Amino acid sequence: MGPTIDVVHVGRHQDDVGTTDPPVTETHQRDPHAVRAVGTVDQTLSAVESRRPDVLVVEHDLPGGTGLDVLGAVTERWPELPIVYYTAQPDAEVAARASQVGITEYVYEAALDEQTLLDRARAVVSGNTNADTVPDAIATREDALERLYSTVAPNESVAETIDDLLSLAMDVFETGGAVLSRIENGEYTIEHVQGFDGAVEAGETLPLSATFCERTIAGKAALQFGQLADAPYDLSERPVAEEFGIECYVGTPVVVDGEPYGTLCLFDREPRSGFDEWEVTFIELLATWVSRELERERREQERDTVDSELREVFERVDDGFFGIDDEWQFTYLNARAESLLQREAEELIGRNVWEEFPEAITRAFYERYHRAMETQEPVDFEEYFPPLGIWFQVRAYPGDTGLSVYFEDVTERKEREQELERYERVFENVSDMIAVLDENDEFALVTPSLAEKLGYDRDELIGTHVSAVTGDTTIEESYELGRELVDEPHGSTRRWETEIIDADGGVLPVELEFSVLETEAGGYQTLCAVRDISELADTREELADQRDRFQYLFEYIPDPVVEVEFTDGEPIVRSTNSAFTDVFGHEQSAIEGRSLNELILLPGQQTAATELDEEAIEGNVQRAELRRLTVDGPREFLFRGLPYDTGEEGVWGFGIYTDISEQKRHEQQLQVLNRILRHNLRNDLNVVIGLAEHLAADSDDPESVEQANELVSQARSLVDLGDKARQTERVLDPETEVYAEQARSLFDGLVREYGEGYDGLSITTEFGHEEPFEIDRRVRIAVDNLVENAIEHNDGPVSVTLRTAVDEEGRLRISVEDDGTGIPKTERSVLSGEQEITPLSHGSGLGLWLVVWVAQTVGGEVEFGERPDGGSIVTLTVPHRQTALLDSGESAGESRSDV
Repeated sequence: MGPTIDVVHVGRHQDDVGTTDPPVTETHQRDPHAVRAVGTVDQTLSAVESRRPDVLVVEHDLPGGTGLDVLGAVTERWPELPIVYYTAQPDAEVAARASQVGITEYVYEAALDEQTLLDRARAVVSGNTNADTVPDAIATREDALERLYSTVAPNESVAETIDDLLSLAMDVFETGGAVLSRIENGEYTIEHVQGFDGAVEAGETLPLSATFCERTIAGKAALQFGQLADAPYDLSERPVAEEFGIECYVGTPVVVDGEPYGTLCLFDREPRSGFDEWEVTFIELLATWVSRELERERREQERDTVDSELREVFERVDDGFFGIDDEWQFTYLNARAESLLQREAEELIGRNVWEEFPEAITRAFYERYHRAMETQEPVDFEEYFPPLGIWFQVRAYPGDTGLSVYFEDVTERKEREQELERYERVFENVSDMIAVLDENDEFALVTPSLAEKLGYDRDELIGTHVSAVTGDTTIEESYELGRELVDEPHGSTRRWETEIIDADGGVLPVELEFSVLETEAGGYQTLCAVRDISELADTREELADQRDRFQYLFEYIPDPVVEVEFTDGEPIVRSTNSAFTDVFGHEQSAIEGRSLNELILLPGQQTAATELDEEAIEGNVQRAELRRLTVDGPREFLFRGLPYDTGEEGVWGFGIYTDISEQKRHEQQLQVLNRILRHNLRNDLNVVIGLAEHLAADSDDPESVEQANELVSQARSLVDLGDKARQTERVLDPETEVYAEQARSLFDGLVREYGEGYDGLSITTEFGHEEPFEIDRRVRIAVDNLVENAIEHNDGPVSVTLRTAVDEEGRLRISVEDDGTGIPKTERSVLSGEQEITPLSHGSGLGLWLVVWVAQTVGGEVEFGERPDGGSIVTLTVPHRQTALLDSGESAGESRSDV
């Protein structure tokens, strides 16, 4: 049984530390003086602290974790304590990790053979471990396990990993070659090989009977010998021994998925003392690791095959498909899913679905997917996703590791359903005349207004063929248009005018507009809107009459008229009347399509003509006096341009030319005569005044002096009359520039001037309006003449009152009252327009006429009246200056010179 040693055994065996029966012997014999059984890190530390054992035996599988946790805690405090680490099955990764922490020996169940863990513990304590020097052996083994652990890179391929393991085995065992073989049907195939100086290559095949591995496979266990003569079987005549001169060998079976796969073998041409237990264990660990790598490769191949098949299936299906794992990360998307989601699979795989599509969190997708994962029940639903503008039909199937989602775009179907729902709601309430015909051209829906128009109850029409209310021609036309609509985009319509028949056989002219709706079954329904055009027919007749009248007017108007189309800024002639041909000498057929400007402009007029064209294109009516080339040479015209927008065809317009050449010549003649007469008259009157004053000064005859003074007075009246005529001309001249002024300041100035310049004049103001109120400064001229009129027609002291008020329309009413003799009724009638001007009734002078003309010029009006106690009342009503500007089309910023 061996000497008693102090052992702490860490395993899965204890319920109570003092009463456990540790499995340190095959028969689980108890040795209370030798073994202390524990099961946790804390219990282990306590036991080692109290007992200071000779050796620590640690099992890998523990109730709350693994023995690696125990190793870390123990070696940190007692690095020199011998440790035996145990696994039930050989595990190279665990062995390597345990070796890194620091153990004395690694052992697994099969390697114990007939020994127990206690035997192994005694051997470690006594130093009997088949190593020349225990510390050196331990160091060598630890180094080998560490190299094993570090050799295998997690990202390497299986082939690279196996080659690395074979190279490691050659280094550890100091052999000349290492082989991983594949054995099938008595054939030995070299899959991986290291060493042998290239004498053996991967892919070579030998009969299994020619190799040492035949015995290894047959024995289902490791086979080793240091010299061929010491082999447990007679292997000297095997071809591999003779061909390659192999003297030593160690090999072990490789099992993949529970089935024999081949062998992992080490060879050398030089004999050696043999392979100890640890070395056999190490090669078995290597074989285990290789088995795992081969199984991993097989799983990857199977997975790749399945993935490839699934991808092929997913890519063939019409639906979009994507997979997400239990952390909501994309694992796969097919091409259809990429198209529907408008994202590439490469940018989505590995990303969280809710982070990539956050808008889906507030939609049904989030709740339904989570429900499927929680209940592990499939879900089927429809939902709209606003960012993509798509309705999706979704079927999601949960699994332990994630969710498989199939989805398709059903937007068109949903829109059709919604449209039909809207139609049904509309049909119940709409006042328009609408009907839906089914695939058999029978009424499926009819609005109440249409049924009433046709003289039927709605129920009577439902299910009735459309031919009951239409003629054969209408049906044929609808069939033809329906065939066209089937091939056009959804929502397309057709309309035409026809006649339908009511219940009494009456004929009703209508316009029909219809579109084709696809049904769920793939058929078609017809949506038809009906519009009564009885009034339209009457309107068309009226328009035809108007068109005829306009054409008659266009043709027979005495002024030249041309119709143009503005194309690229040019007025292109489209039609002319006969007067245009007579005046300008161009037949319509000869100039249609040509620029009007090329035909009638004089040299140097292009710029001004272009400005007129631009005004017309902007839609502004033009009125201007123009000079144009005619058959009789240049003539003067009053031009009226009337543009109109035709919509798609752009801007067209009419140009009307009224010949004012004779009028302009007459005006010019009058202007010349007026200026000459007024100039000469003033000069001659000044001479008369001078002579008359000289006569009055030199004469001693009172009667002669009186006559001379009368002559001076009359001459001065004529001069004043000329001045008023000149003033009137300036006031009425449209080119005269004007200013605005505050009404109060304007009248205050007038009062000051008259108060200082006229004795016997009492002038007062009563302002009934709030400041500010701007009026045209020319109003001052009118008021000035009214005050002068009061002074002139009053022999004694004169009292004048100016009153202002604002009327309901926002205009300023200016009343000028005096206590003079008043204005004769006949003169008031002429001034107000109630009586015509005749040689005997024309007014006494220009002053009151100037009042009337000023009022008209500034956009106001004037009233003449009498005071009850004698005298006159004249009221001017004038607009606010800003209102007057807007009415006249002038800008508020425009200024004109004072009048």
